[in-house]
Amino acid sequence: MQVRGANNGISVNVTAGTYVVFFGLDATPAAREDLLGFAFRRVDHTEAGTPGADRWLLGSKVFRAIEPAPEPGEGFPSNIHPVQSFVWSDYAAKEGHSYTYFIHPMYGPYDQRRLGDPVEVAVRTEEDDDGDHAVFFNRGAVASQAYMQKFKTSIRPPEPDNPDHAQTAWLSRGLFEALRRFVADAGPGDKLRVAAYEFHYLPVIRMLRDAQKKGVDVRIVYESGAKSKQPGAADTQATIDNKKALAGPEADFDPGTLIPRTKRSKIPHNKFIVKVRGNEAIEVWTGSTNFSMSGFLGQANTGHLMRDKRVAGEFLDYWTQMASDPEPADMKAWTAEHSPDPGDDLPVGTTTLFSPRKGAKLLEWYGTRAVHQDKPWLFTAAFGLNAKTNAMHARLVDPRDHLRFILMEKDEDNILPALRVQDPNISVAVGSVLGRDGKQREIPGWDLQNWHREIHFRGTRGHVFYVHQKFLVVDPLGDDPLVFAGSANFSKDSLSSNDENMLLIRGDKRVAHIYFTEFDRLFRHFLYRKAANANAGGGAAADDNRFLAMDGTWVEKHFRDGSYQTKRREMFK
Repeated sequence: MQVRGANNGISVNVTAGTYVVFFGLDATPAAREDLLGFAFRRVDHTEAGTPGADRWLLGSKVFRAIEPAPEPGEGFPSNIHPVQSFVWSDYAAKEGHSYTYFIHPMYGPYDQRRLGDPVEVAVRTEEDDDGDHAVFFNRGAVASQAYMQKFKTSIRPPEPDNPDHAQTAWLSRGLFEALRRFVADAGPGDKLRVAAYEFHYLPVIRMLRDAQKKGVDVRIVYESGAKSKQPGAADTQATIDNKKALAGPEADFDPGTLIPRTKRSKIPHNKFIVKVRGNEAIEVWTGSTNFSMSGFLGQANTGHLMRDKRVAGEFLDYWTQMASDPEPADMKAWTAEHSPDPGDDLPVGTTTLFSPRKGAKLLEWYGTRAVHQDKPWLFTAAFGLNAKTNAMHARLVDPRDHLRFILMEKDEDNILPALRVQDPNISVAVGSVLGRDGKQREIPGWDLQNWHREIHFRGTRGHVFYVHQKFLVVDPLGDDPLVFAGSANFSKDSLSSNDENMLLIRGDKRVAHIYFTEFDRLFRHFLYRKAANANAGGGAAADDNRFLAMDGTWVEKHFRDGSYQTKRREMFK
């Protein structure tokens, strides 16, 4: 939801997702005089009377005169150490809660600082499991100061196969729990039809086995192919891991449950489950989350549950076709008939899109949808950005006057320096931990004296460590947003060679707000790490970044013509 408020020259535009509340602030010239920042007080009406229900929210920067040596990873009350930004988010919100926020400007001079009258806004965060679209994001940030602060350790959970262990549940952040509820809802006589690429997380295997034992008809199409069609070709890593897990004692499924997928051009990259009741498909779970440990606990991932019989039925038809393990040409012929290319005027609501398809011309379609109205967009690039070979990427990086945002796994081809020159209005965050580069190597000269040392969940094994989501959101705060999300990486192979699925959602502001606020959370998490790593060995100058300005000079860049901060303020105010 979105609400606005204003008082004494300070205005705020608030967007509430599920676990994030986003604030876009603005101030008149008079209200900017001697402005030291903003203090945020939050009253939780859903948990009224409990400790912390009425409290000052925390920021990460401090006045040096008050906190000359801040503790690693600690937050500080914003009524003492204000937020010096016109864009800020509450990342400690809870889903389905009613809040009132009081946003106080803090005025100087520093030695006489005081809080001005607040802007008061009442919001309710979205419920993640609600309505036709239920959307779930895992933490996606095991390499975080919050994890270290909460559990006093940097190692991964000691019981990753126990979803109820505190550390495991913290990382899942409701994603696995939502899938567990989805499966547990199936009863005797119901059917679950699973399409899986990586299928080796024991808790998922257990829950589907348990569903079958209570009378649910379970069938699972899973990756069991080789790297190529050459005789004797090696198995894919997913095939190796799947075979190992399915040979274990916990995978004692009934005969005929497991359906190997082998006759595909590249990889069967789906991750969905269709629920069928009374011979009618009623719901489908999809998204970017592989049924793997890293899928739920390591990489940033999304689960998207649709309670729409038409959409679920289309997924069921697609699954039924795949269950025969068809040759690529036959699969492409089926999608050409049953999942045609969308037109230029995408209908309001949800359109399904399945692969493999004949060619990859939809990359141009995706790119055109993003840029044709000159609206801001948010894009996740799990496998980098290459405008030379990807028609969608080429459209995205066409220079524009407004800001756009990309969250990337890594800059493998070192394109970002040239992209900044070509279009400084594209802001990019890249997955990283503090003190290590994208390949998990320690950065020489990185001084971690003010931070906990971070170790990524996956160590050094794997291809995708941070950003595994696959979505594009266009005009997220507008009246007619677009959300394109699913299993596909917006690549040629994802269209023409892989088994894939996508949801093309137009006009659903609730869904757009959830994706937008979660993107903001992850984007700023990794943007800070990118900046901190770039300042490795910066000494006192880098350390100064932890401290607040003691006067109103911080405001200037937010109102300077053409600055990034000005464009960002104007976009979200």
